[in-house]
Amino acid sequence: MKYFSFCLFFLGHILSVHCQNLVPNPSFEDYDYCPPGTGNFISSTFEPNVQNWDSWAISPDYFHVCSNDLEGFAGVPTNAWGYQWPVSGVAFSAVITYMHNLVDGREYIASQLITPLTPGTSYYVMYHIAHCDSQPLTRCATNRFGLKFFKDPSYGSGIPPDLPALPPPNEADVEYNEMLTDTANWTLVEGWFTADDSYDWIALGNFYDDANTDTTQFGLEGYCLGLYYIDNVCIGLSPEDCEYLLTDGRQHTNYQVNIFPNPSFDVVSLRANKRMISIKVVDTMGRLILQSNPFTENIRLEISDWAKGMYFIEIEWDDYQVSTSKIIKK
Repeated sequence: MKYFSFCLFFLGHILSVHCQNLVPNPSFEDYDYCPPGTGNFISSTFEPNVQNWDSWAISPDYFHVCSNDLEGFAGVPTNAWGYQWPVSGVAFSAVITYMHNLVDGREYIASQLITPLTPGTSYYVMYHIAHCDSQPLTRCATNRFGLKFFKDPSYGSGIPPDLPALPPPNEADVEYNEMLTDTANWTLVEGWFTADDSYDWIALGNFYDDANTDTTQFGLEGYCLGLYYIDNVCIGLSPEDCEYLLTDGRQHTNYQVNIFPNPSFDVVSLRANKRMISIKVVDTMGRLILQSNPFTENIRLEISDWAKGMYFIEIEWDDYQVSTSKIIKK
């Protein structure tokens, strides 16, 4: 009750936004034009495309479900870099964290906060990242994905005539320092930051140069392109200010499907509590494996010819809602 009263008090003042997420458009839902392909986080004239966000190095990627009606290179869940559903909503972004053919090659996305931080105040910081699962010849993982605060910055894409790009400062304020290789699940990165200045911008990416970045290669020797999805960025006075971002509108608890046996060598059965009007199975590279229209609650899938590994099954229900599950082929 005291916290609620505190927020009500500040609603009539400039600092009222401290009782909410200070990051505008935190899950990248709002845009100026639908991305037709990769590199469309900003426009061809270096103007922001994702509303309230900008590029501080090269051309980050933007993926939105609207692109599914175009070529699909920037769609959701299938895109040029792989297959991934958002944590919530219908969009997310991506940046390069390492490039084998460009010294300290990085991409950063940046946003001006709704209101500057108050020095001496502690803020809860949250964002989600996932490793892109495509590009088999050049795919590699990196560590030290971070978020950093800035005050009155002057950076841009670095592509003339735009502002210069941000050089890696070799420090971050809230970072994930482990090697992130998970391509199936989103990793929640969270922490606390006590402001020592009235910072008014944030940026996300790998803020360390090549000499201070570790890599794990999955493709050809000497080739390394680190690519990571980003979703749901939040800065607030407490974790409660960010909880609204963790509700996934795609998933519905009243839609239940039992997949068994899972993992399996040859046959998988799906038994649901509602009618499934269509199913689509893709592998971790986003390649279509199976598509059918069962119009029933129970089906069997023959998977003996599938390669070993993980698959995503997208189910469309009889009310046209969609949910996603996973199948493991042994």
